[in-house]
Amino acid sequence: MKERHSLTPQRRPHSGWDLKLAALLFISTCATMSLILPNLPPAGQTGVSAEAAAGDGDDTAARPSAGANPAPAVLIPASPEQRAAAQAELRSGLDQLHKGRYEAAAAAFKEALEKSPGLGAAYIGLGDAYVHLGDYKAAETNARHGLSGLNLLQLGRAPDPALKAQLAYAHQVLGVALLHLARDALDHQQSTISRMQALEAASHCNLATVFERGNQIAQACAKQASALGPAG
Repeated sequence: MKERHSLTPQRRPHSGWDLKLAALLFISTCATMSLILPNLPPAGQTGVSAEAAAGDGDDTAARPSAGANPAPAVLIPASPEQRAAAQAELRSGLDQLHKGRYEAAAAAFKEALEKSPGLGAAYIGLGDAYVHLGDYKAAETNARHGLSGLNLLQLGRAPDPALKAQLAYAHQVLGVALLHLARDALDHQQSTISRMQALEAASHCNLATVFERGNQIAQACAKQASALGPAG
């Protein structure tokens, strides 16, 4: 499938929509950001290193499908050998992703998840690969799963730079995927769905910049998603 990941804004006229829904989503976003604003990281470079993406999360977790429809949760422990092999596949996937070899990256991330189903960074990387391959629904699903695992990991522990980098990356990937889905919905004359997805995309991309202020991809995503929302 032809790659489609330009973040060039598209201006389209649109009529008013359900302002109550927009207000509700905006308030929810503000409440979420208010919980994490006290833990703002210092300004840094865009992107995430292999070490930061790999993280140190629990590899005993629910195993969903790597596609668009997760399977029921089943706890599957990973052995130390499996974890080590999964980390090697994760590093390979990140390397392929940075080189623009998106199909190879997706294959490596899937291998990592086969060996260690709870490796959240592999879900996020797989979501990023799917964005570049044009499968935005699968990108959204994998990014959401990876992000949910990171949010659970964040509970009960002090924030650290590696976790913040992972959270920024996860919100960035999810936001970009939602932005593409919003544009696709608009192309199919589904303006209400498009604006809802655009508002959520802006929310996640803004959260990415909270965790990583120098994230230029997230900044561009937030700006362009806002152009598709009620204020556009």
